Amino acid sequence: MNFIGWGDPANSIWFFGLEEGAAFQQTYLNEIDGKAFVPIDEQKNLDWPVANKTATILTKITGAPSVADYRDKILWRGGSGSFNGNLLPLGKASRQQWSDDYERLFGISANDLGYYIELVREIRYPKIKQLKENAKPQAIVCFGKECWSEFKQVFVEHPYDVKEYGDEKIVVYDSDRVILCGHFSYGVHFTNKALDLVVEILEGWGVNPEKRNK
Repeated sequence: MNFIGWGDPANSIWFFGLEEGAAFQQTYLNEIDGKAFVPIDEQKNLDWPVANKTATILTKITGAPSVADYRDKILWRGGSGSFNGNLLPLGKASRQQWSDDYERLFGISANDLGYYIELVREIRYPKIKQLKENAKPQAIVCFGKECWSEFKQVFVEHPYDVKEYGDEKIVVYDSDRVILCGHFSYGVHFTNKALDLVVEILEGWGVNPEKRNK
């Protein structure tokens, strides 16, 4: 429940999804044990949809010349000003799949998902809120429409200061500097037009990972 995500959270740009897209192995669990966050392994292959969309957004904001170079050399690393977190602590290869190891390691089986979500809301959400309070991110981009109500529960304090962009499937809370959008993994849910709107909103807030109070 303690590990929130990868990258450099202090006064940075946060990107939040539902869960990591792979089941965790013991070596991975050892790496993150007792930590709230760690920089991404510099040797890790980040050529996958969420990393590519995130790097594209940040490349447009910073004016970096290459999305691939930004992804492979800067994104989610120490000093990058970018952070990737997830609402749920345990990764799954797919939404419907549950690792048998999780029952052995944590005592939570596929039949206990309701209990798992209750634990997350009771224990993990306050930890995410506390990290936000300590790190003071410049803005938070939450992707995955099916989780918007959960993102709001964690990050939105001023629900009435809201703008909706129906064509792009984006909701913006200006006072909280929170953007809700479709999932980065699916072009039909997060189009190039939606990406450009996210960039426009972040730039309007003066958000830039290269210009921050560390």
